[in-house]
Amino acid sequence: MVKVAVLMGGISTEHGISLKTGMAVCNGLDRSRYEVLPIIITKDGSWIFLDSKEALSQIPNFDTEKKLSLVAALGVLEQASVDLVYIALHGLYGEDGRIQGLLDYMKIPFTGSGLFASSLAMDKARSQDICEFHGLKFPQYLSFKKSDRLKADKILDIVKSKVGFPMVLKPVDGGSSEATFILKDGKDFEEKVEKAFSVSDTIMFQQYVKGDEVSCGVLGNIEAEFQVLPPTQIIPLKGDFFDLEAKYEKGACEEVTPPRLPQDKIEKIQAIALKAHRILGCQCMSRTDMIVTENDIYVLETNTLPGMTETSLLPQAAAHIGISFSELQEKIIEFALKK
Repeated sequence: MVKVAVLMGGISTEHGISLKTGMAVCNGLDRSRYEVLPIIITKDGSWIFLDSKEALSQIPNFDTEKKLSLVAALGVLEQASVDLVYIALHGLYGEDGRIQGLLDYMKIPFTGSGLFASSLAMDKARSQDICEFHGLKFPQYLSFKKSDRLKADKILDIVKSKVGFPMVLKPVDGGSSEATFILKDGKDFEEKVEKAFSVSDTIMFQQYVKGDEVSCGVLGNIEAEFQVLPPTQIIPLKGDFFDLEAKYEKGACEEVTPPRLPQDKIEKIQAIALKAHRILGCQCMSRTDMIVTENDIYVLETNTLPGMTETSLLPQAAAHIGISFSELQEKIIEFALKK
């Protein structure tokens, strides 16, 4: 039996979303094949080890008396002799290479990409530069660091002339479209910049491209085992784009797999997702988001730890070709153990 520690929660703003992913993974793993050790990282960075029954019934109402410091928790994790850590974290300190480097150092296999690919994909600006060099098309962008100490009116002057309205403002390393705005003019510009900087030390202003939003998942570590899933078209029913509300509020968007697009475009979307997976060095799984216009396909970003509830985009796409949620988790675990 394979012993799997499921790591969820975390100190990022995506703590609650991560708990949903972690609980879904715990529930989805076949208990005849896997012994599950759920671990919650609280918002203050403490670790809580649960048993399987607690994980199924008490997330997120866990017993805070069981909190351990990071140093103590790593000792417990080492003594637990797990075969694998399933990383169900999202956002900073989970998706950006930090936890991956720690587990590498401890010589514990884990799901998802390694330190370099995780940190690179998390940085939307640097990953865009590298993928553009290899021929993928991205919207034009400018980025600014908090340390630049530029006032909002100066930033506005620069982006108006270099990017132009409409544009998208977002944190470079944020997730779930948090603090992401479509700017049609300079109204409330300073307030929105402050919100984006509250999520990340670096923000970017990206040319707004109007078109069909799609997302496409890839499974596998190496060429021989890559499997590109059917893309999903995302049609927001509220708001202008696939924002935080559209992602997690029931009925806020329509998700269509495969997209209502010509077959040649669907195949091109899949080829782009696979190319991004290769360029960034992703492992186990990735999901690349794109905008499809009449003449072009623009990449927005690649997620190395996409949402993993049964209604999340990657599991939905897998289900469309007959891969159940439990089977998907088994595939991901098998890829992780082969890395």
